[in-house]
Amino acid sequence: MRFFLLLFTAILIFYCTKPNPVEDLRDVKEQAMNDDEAIIAYLKSHYYNNEDFSSDGSNNTATISIDTIDADASSKTSLYDQIFTNKNGGVVTIPIESNGEMIDHKLYYVRVFSKNIATDSINGKPVAPTVADSVYASYKGVLLNRTQFDESSSNVWLNALGTVRGFRESLPLIGRGNIQDNADGSVTFTDFGRGIFIMPSNLAYFQRSFSNIPAYSPLVFIINLYTYVPDTDHDSDGVPSIKEDVNGDKIFTDDTDGDGVFNYLDIDDDNDGILTSMELTDADNNGVLDYLENNNN
Repeated sequence: MRFFLLLFTAILIFYCTKPNPVEDLRDVKEQAMNDDEAIIAYLKSHYYNNEDFSSDGSNNTATISIDTIDADASSKTSLYDQIFTNKNGGVVTIPIESNGEMIDHKLYYVRVFSKNIATDSINGKPVAPTVADSVYASYKGVLLNRTQFDESSSNVWLNALGTVRGFRESLPLIGRGNIQDNADGSVTFTDFGRGIFIMPSNLAYFQRSFSNIPAYSPLVFIINLYTYVPDTDHDSDGVPSIKEDVNGDKIFTDDTDGDGVFNYLDIDDDNDGILTSMELTDADNNGVLDYLENNNN
C-alpha cells in the first residue's frame, strides 16, 4: 500500500525544539502529588463536546474540543465524571524511581471512541499499538490553563519512542481505525481511536521548559490514532522493539553490551560480531536467547 511508504517521513514530536535552561529539581513525590491535585481540579472543571459525536463516539468528522464548565455550561458532563461515573476512560498508574523509591504517577484518559482493545483485531493483529510502535496519528497539546503549545498540521507518522513518556503510554489505550483504499490512491480512515489524555509533569518535561511549556507543567493531549505498524522494529534486527525492553520498564535504555547504543537501535545487541538477526535462537538451551549473551565468538 502506497500509504505506508510515508512511514519513514515520521517526525519525532516534542524533542525538536531547543529547551530552555533547566530549573532547580523539585522533590519528585511532592511534585507528583501537586500535579495530581491540579489535574483533578482540571478534570472537574472542564468538559468536552461529546454531543458532537454519535452515540458510540465514532463520528469521523467532528473535532474534539475542551472547554470550561461555567454558568452557561453547568449541565455539561465534566471530564472527571466521564472517567469515574460514565466509565468512558480510566487511570493508569506509572511508577517512576526516585532516590530508590518508586513514585506513582497517574495518567488520566477519556476514550471518546475506540474499538475494544482487549478483544478486537485487524488482520490478526491487536487494534492497539504498544508503547514502542510507529503510529499514524494527529494530535493537539494544551496546558491545564488551555494554552495550546503544539498541534500536528496534518496526520503524521510518529516514532512513539521519540515522544514524551505520557504520550507513548497513552497510545495503547485506544485502537486504530479501518483503512479504505480509494481509486485515486488516497486512503480514508474510519472508526479510528480518539481520546483525551492528561499527564503529570514527570511523564512530560518535568523540570525542563520549552518555549510556551513552563517547567513542571502537566500536559493534556487530544489524540486521533489512525493506524500503526505492528511489531515495529527500529533497527530491523528481527526483534520487535517492544521486546528489546529487556527489564520491562518501558524506558528502552537497555544496552546489553554497554556500547552506548540502546538495544532497540543496535543491530548487534551483545557485540559479539554476529548480527542480532542471526541469533534469534537459544542454541545452548540456557533460557537466554543468543543475541543477549556474548558467548558466540
